Amino acid sequence: PPATRQLRRAIFEDAVQILESEYSRPIKVEEVARRVATSPRQLQRVFAEVGGYRAYLTRLRLSHAADLLASSDVTVKQVAVRVGYKDLSQFSKAFRRTYGVSASRFSAASRRSQSAASAAIQRAADSSGSGRTL
Repeated sequence: PPATRQLRRAIFEDAVQILESEYSRPIKVEEVARRVATSPRQLQRVFAEVGGYRAYLTRLRLSHAADLLASSDVTVKQVAVRVGYKDLSQFSKAFRRTYGVSASRFSAASRRSQSAASAAIQRAADSSGSGRTL
């Protein structure tokens, strides 16, 4: 029924909002269910359509980890802690499983590509601006 779909959608959106803002700390399905006024089982059913609660939270954390690794100079361990992992080896396994490369390689490759892009932009600016005055 449409009312059930609307209710499930509202539960999902409210839960996602909580997870988006609090993914960096341990957050159990029971707590999120209580906060969105549903049962843990109902919340798990809602998340089943996107692979499950745990899988969703893991993807969310790893997505934020990839962003941090690509855009900052923080260590892999610091990133792991920032996105909610207490155990570095657990983070490393999950990252490699998701991205097919270790977090440290991902970080190094991101920095190299950013560095190359920055150098190309600088060369283009230097060559287009040579001899001109503003």
